[in-house]
Amino acid sequence: RPAAARRTPHLASPRTRVAGRQSGARGRLPLATMPADDDHCAICADVLTHVAVPRCGHAESCATCGVRLRVVLRDARCVICQVEADCIFVCRVGQEPPPASAYDGFPAAARAGKLHRLAAADAYFDDAHHYASMKALTAITHPALAAGGSPAPVFNSMKQLRAALAAKGLHLCPVCVDGRKLFAAEQQVYSEAALARHRTTGDADGPLAESGFKGHPACRFCRRRFYGDGELFAHMREAHEHCFLCRRADPDDWTYFQDYASLASHFASAHHACAVQSCLDARFVVFGSAAELAAHAAREHAGGGGSR
Repeated sequence: RPAAARRTPHLASPRTRVAGRQSGARGRLPLATMPADDDHCAICADVLTHVAVPRCGHAESCATCGVRLRVVLRDARCVICQVEADCIFVCRVGQEPPPASAYDGFPAAARAGKLHRLAAADAYFDDAHHYASMKALTAITHPALAAGGSPAPVFNSMKQLRAALAAKGLHLCPVCVDGRKLFAAEQQVYSEAALARHRTTGDADGPLAESGFKGHPACRFCRRRFYGDGELFAHMREAHEHCFLCRRADPDDWTYFQDYASLASHFASAHHACAVQSCLDARFVVFGSAAELAAHAAREHAGGGGSR
């Protein structure tokens, strides 16, 4: 099969065949595979200007990625040593970060006005201007709502933001909001027609089009779209069924059945299923050959155990 076809789910009623090996779940790379140097963020690879420093002292991520990890992904680990960080200190590149013992005093320093605390990330800043810019970035707002030289309004919930965008004929993609781990202000907005295209075939232009995005893959059984192939495969494994005998014969065969009833029909027509009622109730009692089924029957049902 062509490589492109192996990555594309398609429907073969009453089953769906997702051909190709499953990709891993979306997320940041294992740290051992991350390129890192003194000048670029270990996560986004942008040139470092401000760094987010946990108590462990590793200063390899930019402030934006450090805050995004804690606010959007709810991940408080250091990107280098993976130790859980109770808070981070944000400072300029080249600035000597405080020792680990000083972190215990950050709350008091913030109350005294010596530091600025971004509560959503439990991040402390010594630069008021940078603190203000990061606070604005984490707010529930979108630049598409800015008008007349005034900044975009800030909302208390994503529901309010969506309503305000809808009033202007603009929409967020709910799949991207859940799966594309960005601040609300960084998400793409679409007209109704552009959103339909985005979901099915991808964007006509913009950063996602440049990255080769071709739309959100769908589960043909549930008629639900997922952020990417990793999320779709996870859903197929959890919500639907696959034939272990077909998979054993061809490890690249990713055929899924809507439910066990559909799979049982496949077992009966394509393989050698035990028809004894107790085995039907137990489920998955099926064999790759008639000889294996006969051996099973002699071993398990020779004394008349079970009922047909």
